[in-house]
Amino acid sequence: MSDEPGTSDDKTASVIRDMADNILENPTEEPLDRLGASEEPARKSVAAELRETAEQVLDKQRQRAADSVKSVAETLHQTADQLDQQRIGPVADYARRAAVEVDSFAETVRTRSLDDLMNDATTLVRQRPGLFLAGAAGIGFLLGRFLRASDARQVPPTGNAF
Repeated sequence: MSDEPGTSDDKTASVIRDMADNILENPTEEPLDRLGASEEPARKSVAAELRETAEQVLDKQRQRAADSVKSVAETLHQTADQLDQQRIGPVADYARRAAVEVDSFAETVRTRSLDDLMNDATTLVRQRPGLFLAGAAGIGFLLGRFLRASDARQVPPTGNAF
């Protein structure tokens, strides 16, 4: 399996989880018939194995996400220290508070189950849809700026126009 976030691990885990759910919900349908397993205990065993594999893949992704968020927190701590050295105290305080919150979020991602994290996210979206939409718009804006800046660096300007 690949170690890069956002790769086929996510898709594989999703497919495996869907297959396991389908097997449990529709024990007479085709996937296991092709394997030659027609008895209910065999179906449940294969479904349990598929679900366990999916959960392992998703857990690995969750740990990688927590490591990435922790890295952001460490960068914010360093930024706060540099701002302190430049005697920009109020901004350093904001950066430090942000670092503490991001650090706390990383620990939450690391220690809570995927189901708990999904339930929390769903609850947040339902309780504060405006916050969710504003965050999505902000992320989209920043991603667009990043992609445009990346694209501009890849295309060297030409001196002659014919």
